[in-house]
Amino acid sequence: MSNMIISTPTEIEKSLPLYFGTIGCMYHQEHIFRPAGFNQYQWIQCLDGEGELVIGPRKIRVKEGMGMFIYPEIPHEYYEVKKPWMVCWISFNGYEIERLLKVIGIDKSGAYFISNPEALLFRIRQIYNIMSTEDNLRGVKCSEHIYGLLMDMLKYISKSNDTSMQAKYLKLKPVFEFVEANYNRPITLEELSNTIGVTPEYLCMLFKNILGIRPFEYVNNIRINKSKDMLIKDDSLKIKDVSSLCGFEDTSYFCFVFKKTEGISPGEFKKLYLYGS
Repeated sequence: MSNMIISTPTEIEKSLPLYFGTIGCMYHQEHIFRPAGFNQYQWIQCLDGEGELVIGPRKIRVKEGMGMFIYPEIPHEYYEVKKPWMVCWISFNGYEIERLLKVIGIDKSGAYFISNPEALLFRIRQIYNIMSTEDNLRGVKCSEHIYGLLMDMLKYISKSNDTSMQAKYLKLKPVFEFVEANYNRPITLEELSNTIGVTPEYLCMLFKNILGIRPFEYVNNIRINKSKDMLIKDDSLKIKDVSSLCGFEDTSYFCFVFKKTEGISPGEFKKLYLYGS
């Protein structure tokens, strides 16, 4: 089964503020050389390994926790430097993109540090899943999710190439991996801090400096993202079951956190994505 989808947008889709072009998930990135650029905006996010992006005289190393944003018609090249260079990517167009990019602060092609990579990857996976269906409205639905992806970029992309910031992010990586492996059970602040051998107070400071949130806000963000996957993929799961499987000890608290994060309740989310209303 292919992990890449290429779409030919209809005239109706081209009239949307944002419309889908191509997408790939868990893709082993090959060498790309485009002396005339590409005809769409591209976001390429590194999952594993390392690559190098070449734009004009600039050569930028792209590692896990980073992504590349490339404007249309900009000559560029990118290639693997540490195997396997695994990425997720999406390309898109639309008359609203330039205005939104000014709001986000992405004013040129380049590589960007991501404080919450999972949030962007979740959006990309959603779009991939929608485009894998035969839904006649999939283009319209993807337009909404591309807007969500751009808004997540506003929240989570750093325009700075500050190497000290990247070093701090890498220091937190064992914490991220611990949360990924244990989100389905109660987690303590001491467990999180012990994964990198610091005090709970210092861990809280690191999270505030790097992600702008507290450790348990990050834990809850991961749990909510996992819960959204469950709600979409398994219609038989009840809300209380999803809550428990995602590490929430109280279903009411799960619903509170979900609505605070997503703006709708878990039940409303499930209805929206499963039944389209």
